[in-house]
Amino acid sequence: MTNCAAPLFSPPIPWWRSADIQAYIGSGEWRGKAGGYAVQGIAGSFVVKMVGSYSNVVGLPLYESVTLMGGEGFPIRFGWLNAAGG
Repeated sequence: MTNCAAPLFSPPIPWWRSADIQAYIGSGEWRGKAGGYAVQGIAGSFVVKMVGSYSNVVGLPLYESVTLMGGEGFPIRFGWLNAAGG
């Protein structure tokens, strides 16, 4: 492929109180997380607003992947009707 996409995600997290930080560290949820938190976990309670691709934050950036693959001629929508029972 010659095309590429760089999904933007900017999680505005307000300043945490020291007690919040210590409690989050103590939870151990941050272990194994790129960036040190999981927006779909405990740390999600601190996220006020998300700008960007939610699927990029929790895994594969679906919109960007489907767009790029379709642009390269991959039949990405082939079989979607059958898969959905339609």
